[in-house]
Amino acid sequence: MKKQVRILFLLTLVFLLTAASTIKVAAQGGNWFIGLGENSMPVAYLQIADSVNPDKTMAFTAVIDVIPDGTRESKLLLAELLAATIKPTSIPSLLLGRVNDSLELMEERIWSNVSIQEMLIPEMDAASLRTSAKIRIRLKAEKAGVRYGTKTKVSFTPADNRRAALSSAYRVKAGALPVRRIIKFSSMRLTANNSEQLPVQIEMFASESKQWIEWFLNGAAGTKKEKVALEMYGADMRSVLLEIDLGELEIVSVGTSYANNQQTPHKVTIGLSGTIGAVRIIN
Repeated sequence: MKKQVRILFLLTLVFLLTAASTIKVAAQGGNWFIGLGENSMPVAYLQIADSVNPDKTMAFTAVIDVIPDGTRESKLLLAELLAATIKPTSIPSLLLGRVNDSLELMEERIWSNVSIQEMLIPEMDAASLRTSAKIRIRLKAEKAGVRYGTKTKVSFTPADNRRAALSSAYRVKAGALPVRRIIKFSSMRLTANNSEQLPVQIEMFASESKQWIEWFLNGAAGTKKEKVALEMYGADMRSVLLEIDLGELEIVSVGTSYANNQQTPHKVTIGLSGTIGAVRIIN
C-alpha cells in the first residue's frame, strides 16, 4: 500500500512539473499590448503557456493575435517580427504588457531570447463582412520575467475598431493583371524555413480571368513571373493599414467551378507559388 501511495505521489509530482500554466485573455477587455524596442501595438488575443520540459528547463510560449491598424509603430513592429520569423533571428527582448485605463502598467511579461515559430496571415474574403483580419503569431522564449502593478506610464494607443483591418477589405496588386474582382485571397503560413515554397490561392469571377489564364498557358513553370502584393484596409477602404509584398510569384494552376444556374457566375481559382524568404512588410 505504501509503495502504491509513493508511486502515485511521484506520478502526481511529475504531472505538476510538466503541466503548463496557461493564461488566456481578450486584449480589448484588458488592454494588452506587445512591445519591441520603441514600437508597440494592441493585442486582440493572447494565450501564454509556461511549462517545465522533461530535462527540467523552462519553456515559455505564447500565441498572439494582432490586427493591423495602419500606425507606423505597428508596421515597424510587424516588419521586425516577420524578418525574425523568416531569417530566423533571435529577438533579445520582447514585452507583453497590460495597462489600465490610465495607461499605467499593471502587468509586464519580459521575455528574453525570443524566437518566432510562425506568422499566419489570415484569409481575405470579400464575403466575410465585419470579420477582423487577425495576424496570428506563435513565439517562444528561453527566459521570462514578470512584474505586477508598477503603474509606470506608457505611450500606448489602445485598440480602435475604426482603424482595424477587415478580412473583407483588401486589394491585390499583380503587375498589369486585372484584380478588381478578386473575391478570395488564401491565408499564408510564414515559418523559419525561408527557402520553403509559399503557396497562394486567389479566387475571382470568371469574367476577370482571361489574362490570368493566358498567363498560365504562356508563362507557367516559372517562365513568366509577376510581382504580387496584398493590401489590407479598414471599413472605409481609404488608407492602406498594412501592405505585404510577396515578391515575384509564378502561376502553377487554374481551376474553374461552374454553377448549376445562370444567375450564379462562374468562379476561377488561380494557384500561385513563391518563396517565404521573399515576403516583407512595406513600412
